[in-house]
Amino acid sequence: MKRVVLDPGGFLAWFAVDGRPLRAEYEAGALEVHVPRSFGLDVLERIARERSSGAEDLARLADDIERLGFREHDVSPVDAAPHLQRGRTASQAAYVALSVRLDLPLITDDARLLGSVPGARRPADA
Repeated sequence: MKRVVLDPGGFLAWFAVDGRPLRAEYEAGALEVHVPRSFGLDVLERIARERSSGAEDLARLADDIERLGFREHDVSPVDAAPHLQRGRTASQAAYVALSVRLDLPLITDDARLLGSVPGARRPADA
């Protein structure tokens, strides 16, 4: 079974043409997804920032995210610190640190992470 760390941008790509193959793998049971515990909030933050979504829509989406069954992990400040020092946000640092700790590829649409994190891939290339 393929295993990955998925960040909010990588997840949102599941609903676009480029990310559908990765989503199909997950739905077929061939992909195990690992995320920091903050994943649901991180996704909601991005949607609220980029789109006009009401509170009810965000609440429904939050319920849907919780039912996905992704494997959630705590990310310690000690693990995130080196990535924060490199100028990443706390959210970015958590995903990179988890990817490094689990030795799994990070699936992201963030160009800064794609260019600086070994093994980071776009959803279409996963």
